Amino acid sequence: MPPPQLFFPALRAVSAVARPKGWAKLALPLLAGVGAGLSSGGRISPNILGLLAIFLVGDAMLIFSANDLVDEKADRIRRTMEVNPAPKALLDGTVTRRAMAYAALAGAAMVLAAGHFLAAHTGQRAPSFLAMTAVLCVVVYEFYPFRLNYRGGGELVEAFGVGVVLPLFGAAACGASSPRALAALLPSLGFLGLASAIGSTLGDANADAAAGKNTVSVRLGAGRAATASAVTLNAAAFAAMLGSLAGKPSAAVVAIAIAATMGRVISASKAWNGLSSDGLSRVKSALGRSVQTAWIAAVAGFALDRIFS
Repeated sequence: MPPPQLFFPALRAVSAVARPKGWAKLALPLLAGVGAGLSSGGRISPNILGLLAIFLVGDAMLIFSANDLVDEKADRIRRTMEVNPAPKALLDGTVTRRAMAYAALAGAAMVLAAGHFLAAHTGQRAPSFLAMTAVLCVVVYEFYPFRLNYRGGGELVEAFGVGVVLPLFGAAACGASSPRALAALLPSLGFLGLASAIGSTLGDANADAAAGKNTVSVRLGAGRAATASAVTLNAAAFAAMLGSLAGKPSAAVVAIAIAATMGRVISASKAWNGLSSDGLSRVKSALGRSVQTAWIAAVAGFALDRIFS
C-alpha cells in the first residue's frame, strides 16, 4: 500500500481531473437510456453496470480533461473577472498539462473499451459505434481542424452528445436493439441537451470573447442567450407532449416536469435587470435545475413505461 504522502495527493489529482461533481450531467442521460432500454425488453446485469460505470468515468475524464487543456487561456481570463473562481486543476497546479493530456487519452480508451465489451456482451454493434461517436463528439468540439467550441456550433455538438448519444448508449448497453420508449422522447432529450449547452455559457461571454470563443452568449449577448435557452427548454416540453401522444408515460412526465419548473426560470429572468451578475447567476441556476429535473423525470418516466408496458 502506498504511503499517505503519495496516496492522498494522487487521489486529489484524479478527483480534480475526473470531477465527480460534474458526473450528474452525464449520468442522468445515461440512466434515462438504461431505463428506456429496460422498458423495451433490454436486460441489466452486474457486468453491464460495471461497464456503464467505466464508460461514465472515462467520458467524464475525456470531456473535462480535454476542455481544461483547450480552454486554459479562457480560464485564466475568467479568473481575473470572478470574485470566487471555480477550481481548475491546471491553473491550480494540481496536475501538469502532460498529465491532463494522458488523462484525456485514458478517458477515451475507457469509453472505447466499455463500448467494445458491451458490444461483445450484447451481440450488437451499437454500443461500440456509439462509444466511438461519443469520443468523436469531444474531438469535433475541442480540437483542430474542427474546434467548434471556438468557431461556433459547439452547443449543437454538446446537445447531440448529451441529449442523443448518451441515452442511446444506455439503451444499447441493455441490449435493446430498438428502444421504442426512447424514440418517442429523443427529440425532447435533444432539446434538453441544447438548452443545457446554451445555459452553461451564460456569465462567460466576456471571458469567452476575449479568448476568441464564438459561443451563443458571445454572439447574442447574455440576455438573448438566456432567452434562447428558455425557448429551447419550452421546445423540449412541446416535443415531449407530442411524444406522449404515442402513449408513453415518460414523455408526459418530462413535459410536466419542465412546465412545473419553468416558473422559476421566468421569475429569475424578470428579476434580472440585464446588468447584475448575481441576477444572471440565478437565471443560469434556474435553467440548470429545470434541465436536471427534466432528466430525473425522464428516468422516472421510463420506469413507468416498463410498469405499464
